[in-house]
Amino acid sequence: MNADSYMVKGDTHDVCQDFALAGIVAGSGYALLSDGCSSSCDVDLGARLLAHGALDRLRSCLLADHDFDPVSLAKEAINKAALAISHFSNIEKAALDATLLLAVLRPDGRLRICAWGDGAVLVRQGDAVQAFLLHYVKNAPFYLSYSLDAGRLANFKAAGGGRLSVESLGNAKELVLCPSSPLEPFVVDLALAPGDAAVLVTDGLGQFVDQDNESISWERLVPDFLSYKQTQGTFLRRRLNFFFRQNRSQNVRHLDDVSAAALIL
Repeated sequence: MNADSYMVKGDTHDVCQDFALAGIVAGSGYALLSDGCSSSCDVDLGARLLAHGALDRLRSCLLADHDFDPVSLAKEAINKAALAISHFSNIEKAALDATLLLAVLRPDGRLRICAWGDGAVLVRQGDAVQAFLLHYVKNAPFYLSYSLDAGRLANFKAAGGGRLSVESLGNAKELVLCPSSPLEPFVVDLALAPGDAAVLVTDGLGQFVDQDNESISWERLVPDFLSYKQTQGTFLRRRLNFFFRQNRSQNVRHLDDVSAAALIL
């Protein structure tokens, strides 16, 4: 098993507001992503705190060889991040307006993916590929930070926010879900075999444009995030370094930050 992560700043951003983590604990692999809301301040810090808050809880579960409860993990992660933010008088809780995507791969191949917010889930099983693009109607993700403020949560729901659209690779139909709480994730459970891979990607996957400034379909980019010559060491970093060098030579740009975290059995 191997795990790796990658981050790169988008062309329209001054600071990368994404954060990615990947690693192996007690024989199980984890991948974590957090994408800060560009309209809120200090979300680069908030995304890091949220991801590390989730990892703290997850590590405890993996070391004890226990399955994790997604809602409890999300609640502990956002509360821990909020506690850290509270020590800074000049940083608002809105700094925690960030998504959270999590994948856990067990040694026997059980894969669980949880998403609190938008992004993409890419999975290669043998020669078959599954991919899901998660995005919220009105481009308004259901951030975990809304669970900290009843007023913000009520305003968000009153404005029609919280409807999650799930677009599958090769399927024109979209599944629209309405989570009742920001702590409730979108969950995918799969079984991987040796050599299979899973990659989490932030919503920057849908913000690539070609030399004519025309949008590039996210489906076209899926193979670039799942094809590795070798799976040892920093396999994802090597693959995406090549991918972005190739993009620059072809005048392909990514407007948003792009972060990815991958697991290979």
